[in-house]
Amino acid sequence: MRRIFVVLGVIFLGLIVLGGLAFFIFIQVSKRLDPESKAFVDKIVPVITRSWNVQDFYPSISPELAKLAPREKIVPLWAILAQRLGPLKEYQGSTGEANAYFNLTTGLSITAAYRANIVCEKAPAEVQIRTIKHNGVWQILSIHVNSDALLP
Repeated sequence: MRRIFVVLGVIFLGLIVLGGLAFFIFIQVSKRLDPESKAFVDKIVPVITRSWNVQDFYPSISPELAKLAPREKIVPLWAILAQRLGPLKEYQGSTGEANAYFNLTTGLSITAAYRANIVCEKAPAEVQIRTIKHNGVWQILSIHVNSDALLP
């Protein structure tokens, strides 16, 4: 009986050590993802806001976003952004971070969330952007543009 408890104790201790090691690895992976996710955001936000052209935006979106927001739904929204904000005058950078998640059904998921401030010809705005990494490539998962110029 004592031997069973010793074996179970060793197994339990091993699982705790493995869990701690996995947590440490996830933290390290997330830290390495921050610079590359930020570089993607700092590159893509000026590209898509410089003239609010759907042609600049659509190639960078994820399959998840493409499923929810087909091009025919995005075009009218982008027209409103172009009309009310105007083209980009100044990109003021982004802040945020990347995260790695593991799900037993879907596996490893790498996402990032950032806020970027922009000054457009007609008004300033904040761009909230979530990205996801698929097969080594960062893509836009969601985007929200907040500005007083967009209020009715």
